[in-house]
Amino acid sequence: MNDNPDDFNHTIGEIVISPRAHPNVNGVPFASPVLLSHSSDLRTMQEIFHVTRPLFLGDAVHANDLSSLFAEGAIPHDDRDDDDFDRH
Repeated sequence: MNDNPDDFNHTIGEIVISPRAHPNVNGVPFASPVLLSHSSDLRTMQEIFHVTRPLFLGDAVHANDLSSLFAEGAIPHDDRDDDDFDRH
């Protein structure tokens, strides 16, 4: 049971400082249009450390990961087909 789902009515910015961060676009820092939450952080950590099986923890199963904030390929993805789990 998920008694504390992510709430997009209350937001806070997330800044990525990394050599693998998404590059600037036309000289302007990149801003992702993807909805992200605390569960996105959790999902990304699980993907990086390959602890996604048998499943993602809590609401991370429904969250987008932070890959939109990084250069292509910086965040590893589970090798299951996208149809095998729910992504936004």
